[in-house]
Amino acid sequence: MGSEATKFYNEFNNVREIIETFQNNTCPEMEKEGVKDCKVFIRDSYPFVSFALFNDKDGWFKADTWCDPLDCERDVKPADDTKVNCFDCLERMNAQAAFFDDGVIVGKLIYAFQYDGFCENSVKNNDKVTVDDCRKWTATYVARMMRSLKEWPSLDAKHRTFCKEYVKCVL
Repeated sequence: MGSEATKFYNEFNNVREIIETFQNNTCPEMEKEGVKDCKVFIRDSYPFVSFALFNDKDGWFKADTWCDPLDCERDVKPADDTKVNCFDCLERMNAQAAFFDDGVIVGKLIYAFQYDGFCENSVKNNDKVTVDDCRKWTATYVARMMRSLKEWPSLDAKHRTFCKEYVKCVL
């Protein structure tokens, strides 16, 4: 399910909708705090943030990341022909979204973006932004973006679509 969730959260139309949600929900708050060009910044940066965050290799959907909160076994891999029940799929997707604004998890995300390679890599071919700029941005935006993502309109319906179309769940 993690690889399919990675595709779903990084799919062009979903990324576009999430950007619009951020621009409508997060940018007004940021602009009140004096942040300029929030909408442009979100539009230009979120696709990279999304790919770094929502992936199943070292990101949000890495299976063993969830073993502690979900009490699962890290080394158990499902068979390739495993069928996923639609109700279980929806419950899992909505449950993981409940963590989008969890303080401890968001703190770990912010730290990871700041010091585990994202900032260093994101400025390599950009002479306008420094690693320090990226780290400041991360502290300013990530928690608000995650909260806004949790409020993505019709998230439950989008997860239903994910379960049916991406996972091919069964009743």
